[in-house]
Amino acid sequence: MSQPQTSISIIIPVYGVTLYVERCLRSVINQTYKGPLECIVIDDCSPDDSMDKVQRLIDDYTGDIEFRIITHEKNKGLSEARNTGIRAAKGEYLYFLDSDDEISIYTMELMAAKVAEHPGVDMVMADFYLAVPNDANIRYHKGNYIQGLKACKKALLRPGLLPDYAPNKLIRRDFIIDKNLFFEPNLLHEDNLWKWMLAKHVESIALIHHSLYIYYSNPLSIVNAYNPQKWKDRITIAQKKTDSIDSICTGQQIRHTLEFILNLDSVLRYVYAGKKEYPEQIAILKDLVTKLSKSNRKAMDIRSWLSILFLKLELNLPISVDNKLYWPIHRASKMFAASPRP
Repeated sequence: MSQPQTSISIIIPVYGVTLYVERCLRSVINQTYKGPLECIVIDDCSPDDSMDKVQRLIDDYTGDIEFRIITHEKNKGLSEARNTGIRAAKGEYLYFLDSDDEISIYTMELMAAKVAEHPGVDMVMADFYLAVPNDANIRYHKGNYIQGLKACKKALLRPGLLPDYAPNKLIRRDFIIDKNLFFEPNLLHEDNLWKWMLAKHVESIALIHHSLYIYYSNPLSIVNAYNPQKWKDRITIAQKKTDSIDSICTGQQIRHTLEFILNLDSVLRYVYAGKKEYPEQIAILKDLVTKLSKSNRKAMDIRSWLSILFLKLELNLPISVDNKLYWPIHRASKMFAASPRP
């Protein structure tokens, strides 16, 4: 007797993507998966004809996928659009798909197969294909299955091992609901904070080493558009991370947060050079580094301590005598948590 197939809800927020949304929807329509599949399209008050194109595709569709459109009365942003989808979804597992990207026709079939292989797995994740002038297949983790809170947390916190993006992950809906893993409203780069919170709870990750998600660089997307608010929001994310470091894998959390602050410092130096906002923003970063150093001194390992030292030097913060003893070791071992890049 065959096992019941996994029910999946694909959540697609739509806003200002008239050039891309048909490509996205067709990649869902063409899925080879024969199990229960619904696609929830969130109309976040798109100002163009994106939803007209969505409606035409759905009206012409005659397959088994259940399409639903939910319309916001006013624009609420990507986070709230995804949250709307989470609350409305009926599937056992959720899959977030950005409306300017697409997925392989085999995505749902292969991900559902991983769930069948590992019943109750918290999250399934695949490699992805980066559609840029020099096309690239991106693989992050070499393993096939990660189990245990500590092991999953280490994997999620290591730079470059598992990406920050919410898309390309199949996640149990009841897990998201039970752990209150909704997206922070009114926050740009919300995926970064969401993965940080995800890492506190995930106990099993199944990995697929095929590029199932096709990411396109949209020049009009939030990531690529110039918006000073996104730098302010990244400072907010740094503050939230600093304030929520817990006792499991403390060293990794510290290094992850320091890398985030270091990269943010480099960007702020580049974007706000000579502008009046710069001293105030750097002062916040200095306070965060000082707070990390003081509040987690006992929990820090040598790499965390050296990373703190590097950031203190970068931000011109005072260094104690005992810290100075570690500087030659730091230089010799080259154990930087991250390198600054503008």
